[in-house]
Amino acid sequence: EEIQDTTEARRCLEKLELIVPPGQTMTHDLLSTALHHILAVKGVPKQAKNAIRSVAFLLEEMEENTLHETVRESVTSQLNDMCTDLQDFVADTTKRIDDHLSDKMKELTEATKTMIDTATATSTNVASSGGTTVSDAFALNYKQALMHPPPNIDPRIAAKEGIRLCQFMLEGVTRDLKIGKMNAIEAKKTVNEALTTAGAGGHKARSALWQNKAGLLVEMETDAGAAWLMDPANAKAFSTELGTGLSFKKRPYNVIVFNVPTGIDPTNPDHLKEICETNDIDEDSVSAIRWVKPTDRWDKESQSTAHMIITFTDVNIANRSIIAGLIICHRKVWVAKCKKEPVRCMKCHGWNHVTWECVANTDTCGTCAGKGHWTKDCPDKKNKNKWRCVSCNTGGHASWSRECPVFLWKCKELDKRTPENHLPFFPATEPWTWS
Repeated sequence: EEIQDTTEARRCLEKLELIVPPGQTMTHDLLSTALHHILAVKGVPKQAKNAIRSVAFLLEEMEENTLHETVRESVTSQLNDMCTDLQDFVADTTKRIDDHLSDKMKELTEATKTMIDTATATSTNVASSGGTTVSDAFALNYKQALMHPPPNIDPRIAAKEGIRLCQFMLEGVTRDLKIGKMNAIEAKKTVNEALTTAGAGGHKARSALWQNKAGLLVEMETDAGAAWLMDPANAKAFSTELGTGLSFKKRPYNVIVFNVPTGIDPTNPDHLKEICETNDIDEDSVSAIRWVKPTDRWDKESQSTAHMIITFTDVNIANRSIIAGLIICHRKVWVAKCKKEPVRCMKCHGWNHVTWECVANTDTCGTCAGKGHWTKDCPDKKNKNKWRCVSCNTGGHASWSRECPVFLWKCKELDKRTPENHLPFFPATEPWTWS
């Protein structure tokens, strides 16, 4: 019988075992295989074999082309879907960024308007009050900045700056004065009596603690009390009540200046004047200047620069020097804020106390770890083979080395407890100084 349709064709091929197992999905590859099996049947003329073989190869090629087309269509479809998703993502992200920038611009505009209004009001107050100066106006703005720091600021930094706002260092206190002979409790009582006499009203001091180098740290109970004591007239009246020769120390802002030419003499007033004039800095805003490392530790044969620490009393000048650097001896030098570091005793070279609090009976050298002499008097300070660290109890470096593993570990631990160490600037009126 002649084959009339596809059903009979499948049945015939399955009966002849040219499609095994029966019921498979018909593909070009399956038909090509069946044709190759037909070629093995005896009695097929050569011309017919060639024709059948040709059809089989063409079917295989069609199978490959079909597969490639299918893959290509699948890949193209997936790529189109990915492109669509990516376009949607980019569009959504762009919109989010635009909205965020718009919100930030509104906040910046409002903050700028507030600063302008504050400056205008301050200028009006300055003009109307003959005794108030520009620096006093800035002090009020600085006070407001510490009392109301910008949003999204580490609360630990805001809290510490708020405490510092209420603290005042009283200098010139000696044993000749009555208050110089008192303990902390008696000093606090005397301070509060002086505040009352000076006209502070209900403003009181929270504490009065003795500091090193004849200083008394007074901390007011409230921000209002701190604002009262910030007034120069009130501060003068208060210090006069405590004794003669007393004054309030301005808050220091220490910066480290890198690679300063060693020709500079920090003790020479003319050199300080030259630095201030070159950098347009008021001399009164520089309270101290010194080398980081003592000059007797320099390699004087080859060393031409060294690091220097400058103490400013103006936060704006300190931040400006960090941003722009300084010009010293016709050389541009870079500046960074000094971080707080672990306290190390210069007598025993232990940690967390200073020399005058040390209970050690003998002096310990910071260079060779020997007993009975100070670091500056060490006979082996030029012989690095005899250097030994007290903290590590090993040789190879001195106790004062900044590469000491114990020192580096203590710095890391202190950074965790001191968030302001991560700020590149000193917090001031500008929001960027807080981040």
